[in-house]
Amino acid sequence: NGVSGTEYTPVTGLAATITPKFNTSKILVMLQMSVGRSANHRVYMRLGRTIAGGSLDNTIFIGDGGDVVTISAQAVRPKNPGQWMDPGALGSLGVGTGFAFAAKLANPDKEVLCYYGDGSFGMTAFDIETADRFGMPFIAVIGNNSAMNQIRYGQLTKYGQQKGDIANKLGDMKFSDFPKMWGAHGIEVHEPNEISSALNEARKLINKTKKSVVVNIWVDPNEYAPGTKAQTMYK
Repeated sequence: NGVSGTEYTPVTGLAATITPKFNTSKILVMLQMSVGRSANHRVYMRLGRTIAGGSLDNTIFIGDGGDVVTISAQAVRPKNPGQWMDPGALGSLGVGTGFAFAAKLANPDKEVLCYYGDGSFGMTAFDIETADRFGMPFIAVIGNNSAMNQIRYGQLTKYGQQKGDIANKLGDMKFSDFPKMWGAHGIEVHEPNEISSALNEARKLINKTKKSVVVNIWVDPNEYAPGTKAQTMYK
């Protein structure tokens, strides 16, 4: 679904570009991917945030990953410089946690939301505990497709199914359990109608506990961003 004011309008495609129309009472920013682990359970997922009574001035968005950054960079429309950070053209995975540190230190009164792929999350997620220890909690959202999917798509395209899945498949990790090791919280999301409430719950938990929240969202590993499909590195 797309965004028009506070109403939803149909949008076709995996990662449709979204330009929110802002109003003073509610702002909705949405990213789209596909939920489900089989063709019979493929529905469009909305990763959304509702910020009541404010504006995007209060949120800094960070993208850390391959396929998920390609999607989210097309969807998020920040209003001011410094509200969107990502690995850049070189695709340096794992930078999101450090970016979140810097963003929170420089803007302690702003909310920081980092959207990870599960591959990039596994590289530096252990330092979320460091963020909490130094009073820099943030919302960590994972688009979990159990794969390094941008690389996987290129390898499948060039080498086929038999060889294309070599060294790019990951385990089905329930990342919501991870922050419980140091007393923080995690939330599992399997359905699109759970996303908004999960993010609202994450915000409440951070305000209450002053610790980060990990939101683990399961997505279809056989759906890819248009930018991923257009890559030329394996052609």
